Amino acid sequence: MELLQVTQQCVSRVVGLFKGQTDDKSLEAHKNLYDLHKHYEEAFYLIENKIPITKIPVQANKAIYLITESNSKVCKVYKANNYICNCDKFSAREFQFCPHILAAMIADELEICTSQVRITGEEYLGHIKSF
Repeated sequence: MELLQVTQQCVSRVVGLFKGQTDDKSLEAHKNLYDLHKHYEEAFYLIENKIPITKIPVQANKAIYLITESNSKVCKVYKANNYICNCDKFSAREFQFCPHILAAMIADELEICTSQVRITGEEYLGHIKSF
């Protein structure tokens, strides 16, 4: 199974921890994510500290996530077939998930993203050009 599929499975199981459940599946998923991704701990911190994550739906199965870090820096995560991020911790070549991608995946699963419903084609292009 490829890394993205394994990560998505783990993310769907780890959300129990954020809801106060400490069952074996949630704990195992937490450990697996920690082992798989060196930035998982940082992503966990982003979710635990309720860092604002805005989801901008583009089309079916495509979205842009805006994550505002504590230093007011906004990181953008784009989800289509895969995930890409404009931060310096993301590496497409190594297929290393940065904390922003992991946080976006978890926030989406937890349904805690604030959502911007409408987006114009011009706004969409503006976001995509920043990658």
